[in-house]
Amino acid sequence: MDTTKSVARQVPLPEVLNFDFVLGGPSGGWDWDGDEPLLITAAGGPPVHIEPPALVALAAWVTHIRSRGRSVTIGENLKSPYTWRTGFLSALVGNSAPSQRVSPTPDFYPLCAVAGEDGITACSVGVIQTLQIKGQQAIQALGGSIREMLQNAEDHSESSTPTAFAAGHFRTQHRVTFAVADTGVGIRSTLLRKRVLLPAEDDMAAIDKALQPRITGAGKPGRPNAPHNAGLGLHTTRLFAQDCGGAMLVWSGEGCFRESSRGAGEFKTVPRWRGTLVCVTLYPDRAGLFALTPRGTGSIGVEAVHFGPPPTGAVVFRPPVDSIGFAANKTWYRENEPLFREALVANRHVCLDFAGALYTTQSALHALLFQSLDQLGSVAASRLHVVKAGKQVETVIRLVVDYSVAGRAPPPVEASQP
Repeated sequence: MDTTKSVARQVPLPEVLNFDFVLGGPSGGWDWDGDEPLLITAAGGPPVHIEPPALVALAAWVTHIRSRGRSVTIGENLKSPYTWRTGFLSALVGNSAPSQRVSPTPDFYPLCAVAGEDGITACSVGVIQTLQIKGQQAIQALGGSIREMLQNAEDHSESSTPTAFAAGHFRTQHRVTFAVADTGVGIRSTLLRKRVLLPAEDDMAAIDKALQPRITGAGKPGRPNAPHNAGLGLHTTRLFAQDCGGAMLVWSGEGCFRESSRGAGEFKTVPRWRGTLVCVTLYPDRAGLFALTPRGTGSIGVEAVHFGPPPTGAVVFRPPVDSIGFAANKTWYRENEPLFREALVANRHVCLDFAGALYTTQSALHALLFQSLDQLGSVAASRLHVVKAGKQVETVIRLVVDYSVAGRAPPPVEASQP
């Protein structure tokens, strides 16, 4: 009988886990397919600073390889109050807290697992409240970016494990950085299946396309617009970051896009990441509205929709508004879409009442409007009335109506070149 016991391979982690660590991976790289046991330990003392992208990368990686039956052991010298407080240790032992049950501090939203609409809402609301983000534009930029990135992972990753999320407010640098990581199929696979990417195109080409407006991996093959998504999540989030001098990192497969205020975006080949990792840095005190202007979204403007009271007898829909003023619960929009379409088919007027809403996301509103307006055209849009919508909500509504009615496509938006 063979009594040989496999010796664990040591994976030493440095005291500072930053962006360079993420792209390079731990010693030996991001090992996705091996089967030998791993011992994750500290190269010196336990980590003293862990950036959100490093947190989510390690959490997603370890969760994935554990799910495949691989043994992972945590070294005693990794344990400290800091690594416990960040959620790092819990993640390494395969026990990340759901986003609804984290213990945040004023500067940090700990590493957590996100799944479903409740998890997405808990993150987008929790980060704003925890990090004490003030100001309508800052709330809109950060809350909208978090929702879009988490919704992308929820809709497209096809991962068997939850999405990893973490965020920090680095007050001396006036920045908020958050990161989202999944270990699903990745951007290239999604766009290939949708037939908006050629087989010869690589991961960098896939990321480049995903950053452009109107490119989506959802819906039927060969059709860029889909019933529940129109491909503006990454594009809009990038604009939010650009507007406040922030930064963005998108990593999927062997391709990476990195952009900061110090220069143009850069594409490069990196070690393989299974799935997609996105990191966004925003400066809340500089947040503006660029991402919601016609220049930012490529909107060409449809005037059919009425921003005012509807006639008597209109069917009224009131999207739920969360505690930070977001009317962005995508599940609600999806569930009400059949009733919305039924009213328009019956030639009834429909009213959307956004009382109390600061902002809604494009993908959420798309789930309600696109299918009906795409099929019924501008006549149906002329029976749509919107009340109590501020400038931000109105701009998103105009954008979605614009590309939905009669298949009108926006003008091309120039993409950054590698």
